[in-house]
Amino acid sequence: LAQDRGLLDILARGTSPLLQAAGGASGTGEGRRGVIRLDATNFTRVAMETPLLLVAFTVRWCARCPHVTSQLQRAARLLPTLPLAVRTAIGVVDMDNPQNAGILRELGVASFPVGQLFHRRRLLGPYLKGPTAEEMVQELLARAEAIASKEEQMERHRAHAAKAAAAHRQLQSRRQREAAAAAAAAAAAAGKAEQGGSRTKSTSSPRPPPAPGSSNRDEL
Repeated sequence: LAQDRGLLDILARGTSPLLQAAGGASGTGEGRRGVIRLDATNFTRVAMETPLLLVAFTVRWCARCPHVTSQLQRAARLLPTLPLAVRTAIGVVDMDNPQNAGILRELGVASFPVGQLFHRRRLLGPYLKGPTAEEMVQELLARAEAIASKEEQMERHRAHAAKAAAAHRQLQSRRQREAAAAAAAAAAAAGKAEQGGSRTKSTSSPRPPPAPGSSNRDEL
């Protein structure tokens, strides 16, 4: 761990406030496990469950792969000591295992070692920074901040959309109530008008003529 503490000191002298805050931290918890060994049985699940995942693809005959794997292990031990904006992990896929050939075909991996970045199984793109643990951690810090910022914006957008939809539903409900009340008032007014017309006709009808042979004069 002495090498890791030295790397933390280097990171702490960086310009990022996140790197400066990590200078006095110590690695604990899940990060002690280091690099996650990925294969065809767990790749999809781990990638889906991890907001930010750096995956390295290695083979035995690759001369650079052992050095890269060592740096990945150092970087993985450092991750829990840093205030990452989202949960981040590092994994390795051994492409010597024939069961992992499907992953190679799906992702189009054509050279080794190669790193790819994933956000909940969605491929963000290749890892293009340097092969040292310091460079890996710095890139993951920046990517984690970008993902957290985007997720926060999306959450605000969803909240705004939900609020707008609720306001629209309330407006529609109020308009329906107003329309129903107006229709009821119009029906009531029409009923009263019809009743008033019937009474007018009954009071203004002419008296019937007198019966034949009757006289209005008094008999002497």
